[in-house]
Amino acid sequence: MKTRCPWIYLWLMFFIINFCLLGSCRFTPSKATASTNNKPNNSYDLSRIKNLSNSNNIFAIKLYKKLSKNDKNIFFSPFSIYDALCMSYIAARGNTKIEMKKVLSLNISQKQLPILSKELLDSIQSNSKKGYILKIANAIWIQKDFCILPSFVKTLEDYYNSQIFKVDFIKHKEITIKKINSWVAKKTNNKIKSLIHKDDIDNLTRLILTNAIYFKGDWASKFNKKETTTQKFYINNKRTINIKMMHQTGNFKYLSTKNFQVIELPYIGQTVSMVIFLPNKLTGIKNLDKYLTLKNFYLYLSELRTKNINIYLPKFKLKTRYYLKSILCQLGMKDAFSNKADFSGITGKPNLKIKKVIHQAYIKVDEKGSEAAAATAVVFKLKCIMMPITFRADHPFIFFIIHNPTKTILFMGRVVNPALTS
Repeated sequence: MKTRCPWIYLWLMFFIINFCLLGSCRFTPSKATASTNNKPNNSYDLSRIKNLSNSNNIFAIKLYKKLSKNDKNIFFSPFSIYDALCMSYIAARGNTKIEMKKVLSLNISQKQLPILSKELLDSIQSNSKKGYILKIANAIWIQKDFCILPSFVKTLEDYYNSQIFKVDFIKHKEITIKKINSWVAKKTNNKIKSLIHKDDIDNLTRLILTNAIYFKGDWASKFNKKETTTQKFYINNKRTINIKMMHQTGNFKYLSTKNFQVIELPYIGQTVSMVIFLPNKLTGIKNLDKYLTLKNFYLYLSELRTKNINIYLPKFKLKTRYYLKSILCQLGMKDAFSNKADFSGITGKPNLKIKKVIHQAYIKVDEKGSEAAAATAVVFKLKCIMMPITFRADHPFIFFIIHNPTKTILFMGRVVNPALTS
């Protein structure tokens, strides 16, 4: 009898709209702009990029704590947001640069950032297709006849593998929106089709930076669809709902503390894993936030030990859309959105400011894929002498998708109500 293999889909799109304050001049990406001279190589050193990975993770936790002020489901890709903001930061000058550097928790120079960004991107994508697919795509959309420094374009091309597109935000707004949304749909396997809305662009829009990330992975230890049953999920002490709960018993890395449990569910290849933090109390999700620091995050990961675990995990699907201007301002990135903004590294003049930062994400976790799971679960049961530990995610929990070699947080979320999609 074959069993269906659960897999996880993640589709993400993030973009920045830059707002023009002054005049314009002609720009045409030339052969010189796209030159491969001095192009970086594809090698990477994990010890070098660990610094940037740490900064990404600090930003992830800070952003999560801002998004978690309400009681809703959360899902976002800190890596995607961080990558797009870094593309903007390399052009920031003056106080705009100082504020962004602090928000991004960077302790490397502006010159080093593109080099390390490329090394981190290469590292994360190096094992793709070995059990999972992870694709990251960047693009820059420029108002035709608007002047962009060739050095900025070349940096995005060489270090961020960015595509360059000339468009007309002013006279052909709807055509431009359709072009960008088509690019997004293609890069996200048609899961995000209408990212940009009409009110996201106006006659002063001059530049859009886009970042799309797509992930698909099969669990290393597979669930059996026949073991998925309808069970209760406790949203809080007073409210319960019926949801589809997946189940399996097997050997997983696990940690139990006084206040919460942690489990790591690897994907095939062991390069990428989902790590779930489950509070011991039904209403403990808010208190879990105080344990989320970078130091603690690494500590908990290092203390995971292989145990025989009886896992109950709900099927869930989340669709989210965030306008992040307010949160980024709260974190200290204020000048970038104001008339004080200085992104003269883009045009040679301080004539641009960021208008909007929009982030859209989608995740689906269920039983789909190849069928070969039951025997593995049975084998684990037969090898186990002690009674398995139960990890029952039947109340709100926090989850991460991490790249294990660099410990980079690629995705992060919170499930409060698995029955709600958006």
